[in-house]
Amino acid sequence: MSIEHRTETTNDNDQLPPAPVRRSDTVMPPQDHPEYRTAAWRRAVVGAVGLGTILGAGVVGYNKYAAGDDKTTAPVDTETSVSAPVTPGELDNVADLVPEGISAELYSSPEEIAAAYIDKKNEWINQGAEPGYLDDYDGYITDKEYARLESDKTNMTYADALYVEGWQSNPDLIRTSENVGEVHDQVLWVYGVTIPSEYSDGRDLEPYTRFSEIEQTEVIEVTDNMIIVNITATDNDNRDKNRAGEFIEDINGKYGTTQYTYVLEGDEWKVKDLTIL
Repeated sequence: MSIEHRTETTNDNDQLPPAPVRRSDTVMPPQDHPEYRTAAWRRAVVGAVGLGTILGAGVVGYNKYAAGDDKTTAPVDTETSVSAPVTPGELDNVADLVPEGISAELYSSPEEIAAAYIDKKNEWINQGAEPGYLDDYDGYITDKEYARLESDKTNMTYADALYVEGWQSNPDLIRTSENVGEVHDQVLWVYGVTIPSEYSDGRDLEPYTRFSEIEQTEVIEVTDNMIIVNITATDNDNRDKNRAGEFIEDINGKYGTTQYTYVLEGDEWKVKDLTIL
């Protein structure tokens, strides 16, 4: 989506602990939200080496900071769980989406590869935050559980697209996938509760999104099939256009630096290793 760095936060969506979340007492139960439609409950059947565990905790970025005391407790969900569980055979399988990797034909310089990587990470954490996100939500599970099921549909496919083959044997890449997956969960959850409606009284001008921006790229080493760069980036979101501040701590402007090692695998650049600086 716990691991030792849950109390850290930084950018780049690698190991920044998510801003601790909380539920407002005034949040409308999702099943009553005008944007929620009654439909058959669907979720991903997660495979590939215990994805549910791999994506269970952490968040994005680089540096460390102590979360504010006012938002450190787990959010309280007002919705109830499914009373009659659906069996796996009745569920949809993982989404067919196959994200594009970092093409060596399109991106060749270290700066281009670094920028493409951050763009893909932004695409990852916002995947699914689009019109129709709530079409299959029927209120039998909490909105946060629904967000987790939706993010699990594509978390592994994005990791496979950006990391080298066999990345599951690298603890740093596993930790990163946990971090990004947790941010993805959070973005989808807050996106769902900030969809503009009469209930928000005009406070939600647009749904929640989150993104990182590169401040500096420092080239460390370049060979024909390997590039090592230090990327300094900041985390930002659009909380000024919605009620996200009621649910999650402010992450805007938090920054840090990570060193990435990219290698050429086939016709794509892949992350082989990373180190938080």
